[in-house]
Amino acid sequence: MQKSDETRQRFLELIERLDGAYAPNTIRAYRADMEEFIGYCDLHGLPALPAEPSTIARFLESVTDIGIKSSSIRRKSCSISIIHQLSDLEDPTKSEAVKIALRKVYRKLGRRFTEARPITRPMLEAMLPEPEGDLRSKRDRALLLIAYDSLRRRQELTSLRTEDIAYHEDFAIVQLRKNKDDRLSTGHWIRLGNEATLALKAWLDAAGIEEGYIIRGVTNKGEISAELGARQIGRIVNRLARAAGFDAEMVQSISSNSLRIGGAQDLLRSGATFAQIMQKGGWDKTDTLLRYLERTRQPGMICEEGSPYRTAAGGEEDIGDEADNGEKCSCPGYRDTLARRRFQSTLEQMEGAYAPGTLVGYHSGMESFIRYCEEHRLAALPASPMTVADFIGSLSESGMKSRTIQKKVEAISVFHRLGDHDDPTRASYTRIAMRKVYRKLGRQARQAYGITRPMLEGMMQAAGDRGIHTLCDRALLLLAYDSLRRRQELVGLRIEDLEYTEDGAVLLLRKSKTDQYGVGHWIHLNPETACTLKAWIEAAGLTEGFILRTIDRKGEIKTPLRTEEISAIYKRLAEAAGLDAAIVGRISSHSMRVGAAQDMLNSGATLTEIMQKGGWMKSDTVMRYIDRTRPPGLVCEDEETKPRCGEDD
Repeated sequence: MQKSDETRQRFLELIERLDGAYAPNTIRAYRADMEEFIGYCDLHGLPALPAEPSTIARFLESVTDIGIKSSSIRRKSCSISIIHQLSDLEDPTKSEAVKIALRKVYRKLGRRFTEARPITRPMLEAMLPEPEGDLRSKRDRALLLIAYDSLRRRQELTSLRTEDIAYHEDFAIVQLRKNKDDRLSTGHWIRLGNEATLALKAWLDAAGIEEGYIIRGVTNKGEISAELGARQIGRIVNRLARAAGFDAEMVQSISSNSLRIGGAQDLLRSGATFAQIMQKGGWDKTDTLLRYLERTRQPGMICEEGSPYRTAAGGEEDIGDEADNGEKCSCPGYRDTLARRRFQSTLEQMEGAYAPGTLVGYHSGMESFIRYCEEHRLAALPASPMTVADFIGSLSESGMKSRTIQKKVEAISVFHRLGDHDDPTRASYTRIAMRKVYRKLGRQARQAYGITRPMLEGMMQAAGDRGIHTLCDRALLLLAYDSLRRRQELVGLRIEDLEYTEDGAVLLLRKSKTDQYGVGHWIHLNPETACTLKAWIEAAGLTEGFILRTIDRKGEIKTPLRTEEISAIYKRLAEAAGLDAAIVGRISSHSMRVGAAQDMLNSGATLTEIMQKGGWMKSDTVMRYIDRTRPPGLVCEDEETKPRCGEDD
């Protein structure tokens, strides 16, 4: 107990030193999160400062099931990290054990945040009080217009001061002294349009405010307070939304951030570039703004900055430094047992942190390597670079494809890194061995035959007039072609995530290969696809659940469509359309994705736009898809688009 008290005292002294160096809310979060972690460590008799990586991993897993969001759990990990760093201690959250624990959290809870409903210009018009209203109405009108025009956060709005206003003929500029991304008070000037400027003047004149904060509280009796709390802005916006006659569900989804989101979306519709919107709203990272604009942004509307997509879960992390460890095993029985025990322990640790298919691949690759080491009496975990190089050579001689060999090497790398061993796959022995494989076997991947628009039209006609079967087939064809999505993603799309719009529909993709943590992505569908989906869903009598279903011969709708059925449907319709047998044989579930990408290129789309539409994280795979379509120079706006061999999609 005495050691625990010393830890707590040390932590509290550190918190006191942070006063003035961090925002008050940040310090409160650090304190609350670290207090919770220290309490957990006290309960289990574990040291908290410094903490072991395994302790933090167990703590993060323990809070997964108490009903809080993954972002809150991530914040707790960040708080522990910061407190260790500020205490001049090694940061335990950088370890593989903590990273694995967070992967489990993200895969279980997802990372999609609850987005406020945007207040766009039409909604704003309905909410605005009349200019001739009472004092509170004038304040509300000024608040709404300034928030919408400036795209600023609630804390920033309440910090604006009258002495920082400079009026011009038909606009005004206001200095924002400090904001979330400017903690050192460099300052930033906000430009307000004519309408917001007039509302601002009317409010300040009516309230008699000559200095101090612009946005203030107004009581029912018309008394003006010295300032307005940031939390009050959300309540004011909600009150005005109710007064405008919005339904209860809509009002509940509106927050103080709604004007910021709606203003950004309207700017995008009016032709503003991504960089201009970021600058106006004070965003320093693309991720959050992209989520705000996603439902509005059609591919091509943002293209001047290159592909803005980054993924939080789209592949393995960078592999560490090269090493040369391990010798030929003099006691193979013992070392074999030890390697398998370590292998199994790491595999159990990975459960829930990786997709099932990924785990199967890693298990298979490492299992074959361990068997090779057993046969040749070599240490497998950890292994020496020479052992891995010899293993690669034996696989090459067996006739295995280079891509399969690469996957096995990746598995060896992952198990070494997660087991806190030096990674032998980064050593020169292994790299040279892989170069020999690529030079001998090549890296050309067998590509599915692309179903382009003319082929799609033929398959649509070949679907015939078989009632609900035809509607289902056409819905699959158009949805796959229009969305450019993978088969696993297509079968996971749900009716409750489909929203019809004036120019088609938007459909939420909750999770994808490059979004394992469920941040989510909005897919834009054209009117033809939207109408076809609507006809299928209504004819099938579906109200919720998966969009694509299996239908038996009697026309009864069964379970959700399985991924392996998609290729069979394409082949059936391609054969019915009279396509050559050789072409039909090369058609797979990937064919729509390939063909649609080729058609987008031929219609003038840039590589960036194609990658955004299809959710590709790297340009390599897309370049292989369009390589047969692309004349030299047709795609030239991105420096990184030179063909490179990389991982298959």
